[in-house]
Amino acid sequence: MAKFQLPETSTADFDRPRNMGHVTLQVESFDNNNNSVTGTDPLTGEEMTVRMATKDEVADVYADRRRFTTEEQRHNWARSQTKKQPTTRSLGNNMMGDGAVVQMQNVRELPDGDLIARWANFVTTDPSIDTYKRAEIDVHIPKNNSDTKSPFERRFATILFPDDARSATPQSVTEMTQNRVVGDDGGAPDAMIRSSVLVTVSDGSLVESGMARTSFDHDTKSFNSGPDALFDAKLDRFNWMPMAALAGRLEKPFEELTFDTESRRKIPEPDKTMQMAKAVYDATQRGELDVVVTPGVTADLMKHVTEKVLRSEANAEKNPNAATLSDRRFYTADVGFRVNEGQNDYPDALGIKEIHPSERLYSKSSEMNVQRNERSIGETALQTAQAREETRMVTGPEANIPEPPKPTADQAAEQERKKTADNSAGFAPATNGF
Repeated sequence: MAKFQLPETSTADFDRPRNMGHVTLQVESFDNNNNSVTGTDPLTGEEMTVRMATKDEVADVYADRRRFTTEEQRHNWARSQTKKQPTTRSLGNNMMGDGAVVQMQNVRELPDGDLIARWANFVTTDPSIDTYKRAEIDVHIPKNNSDTKSPFERRFATILFPDDARSATPQSVTEMTQNRVVGDDGGAPDAMIRSSVLVTVSDGSLVESGMARTSFDHDTKSFNSGPDALFDAKLDRFNWMPMAALAGRLEKPFEELTFDTESRRKIPEPDKTMQMAKAVYDATQRGELDVVVTPGVTADLMKHVTEKVLRSEANAEKNPNAATLSDRRFYTADVGFRVNEGQNDYPDALGIKEIHPSERLYSKSSEMNVQRNERSIGETALQTAQAREETRMVTGPEANIPEPPKPTADQAAEQERKKTADNSAGFAPATNGF
């Protein structure tokens, strides 16, 4: 007897909202009648319209049906959630000029194609002094008393841009150490920010990554630029191997490298470590190791962002299931930068205006929480740089085509942004601790 074969089915056939996560838009217009925002995703160039969810949609789409088991409970919850929900009218009143960037949060695509959001937050509000970039961010906790002796607690963050990772060359490292930021929204503020570069070295199996930051010039009260500015600080236990490899790739004489043998970051067994560093240096010069650089910045959090971070920490102390924005290593976020006017002869500097996670954050004790450190970011950067190199080998020398050519106008604009991205970081006093 022939066996009957059951027909294949898919849950995709059912009409239900599709979770799109958080969607970032560079605002083109608001429709106050429809309570919607129309804009372009700075990362993809896609234009879309997202409206704020109504109370009924919040009850139907966002309410937890395990927690709220009746329609009345869901509507009561939705009513409380939408009381302070931003409207496009209120958003428009807070925007200065065209081109601000807003993060539409918990976006769902309804069966009829409409896009709804549960909440919205600006990442930038004034494009004349703000810029936006999607990044991996690590918000640090204070390491010494000088960070907490002022009227408000000082916080800073290290920010990396793995999508812009490239093979280490004099040109790529020079571009990444100009102490400037070029945003995904096209903004390029003329204000200093300290360049931070994640250097990754691999033998094809093992991967090591370490951070290097541009040095500070106390005479000019600004950060030094160029590859040499990464080597002004002594190599320490956390970065000696990738920095030795970078020196070999840049043909910087090994004798010019200095090693930390005294501070809490000192290298272990100095003589042995320096011998290993020389071996790594020589292997790199022989072309036996891959060296990749990922641009980034280190910058101060503005006061209101610091207060937001402190609230998240206080909440986590009371609620062990709550997530913090700090002391959790790297996570993906939409980051807004703002120009702060220089004081006491310091030049204008970029500070961190907004941090809006673009992924779900879990408490540090949750089994769902997976920490991403420099090595994991470096592994991703290696893949990105290798893919770019493979494309370059097909399309031509990097000297003629710095980035792989893109078939569309939007992608071509993104190529030019990456080519000139001088990613850097923070206001001098906040970063002297490194």
